[in-house]
Amino acid sequence: VLGGSGGIGREIVRQVAPDCAFLDIAGRSRSKVRDALNEARLEGCRARGYAVNLGSLFSLQRMLKWAMRGALPDVVVMAYGPLVEKEMGATTDKDWQKMAMHNLALPGMMASRFLPLMLARGSGTLVFLGGSDTYQISGYRRVAAYSAAKTGLAVVSQSVQSAIDEYASMHGPVNVQALYICPGFVDTEYLDEETRQRYEEISGGMQSVSECAKRIVTLANKASIADNGSRKRQ
Repeated sequence: VLGGSGGIGREIVRQVAPDCAFLDIAGRSRSKVRDALNEARLEGCRARGYAVNLGSLFSLQRMLKWAMRGALPDVVVMAYGPLVEKEMGATTDKDWQKMAMHNLALPGMMASRFLPLMLARGSGTLVFLGGSDTYQISGYRRVAAYSAAKTGLAVVSQSVQSAIDEYASMHGPVNVQALYICPGFVDTEYLDEETRQRYEEISGGMQSVSECAKRIVTLANKASIADNGSRKRQ
């Protein structure tokens, strides 16, 4: 679980740990990763963690190198997705770079590494988390950089599915899936009170992080998903 130390990712870790033989948890905070590891191990799950400040391409590549050292996972959940909320004219060069690197390039890099291994094994699931309504091209007043990257992530998911279809046409069916899930507005610990109230008004009621994670886990745990590469809106 990329982003498994907080927010939706942390709740996914809590829900899957009792049924996992082994769990990899990556996040930015060393103390939060440690807490998530301890919690998973109390459930009898073997777990390892990696904490890194993803501030550069080099740090992303280091994290990916760590991820590839372990056993090939059955499911990879890319839950990490920092948000920049600014009007278009106030969004800086650094904001655009951060959103593109963390919300598009990093999941894409992970997919490029894990997909060939999953295809060779014949099984695996890649789960990409989009933003609110980023399953389609739209305009945004305050989250243009974030939503542009998350909309691009839908292209990554569809491209993964194209690669799966091409592989299956040459080698036979494989149980490899790609899911792009747009959770909508979720009440996580990252929201301050003003933002929480504003999102409640926009959405008409946010999902709890527990409810959101449960839906994601349910989709990812399906033994065979007929609509591979599909875009799921919660």
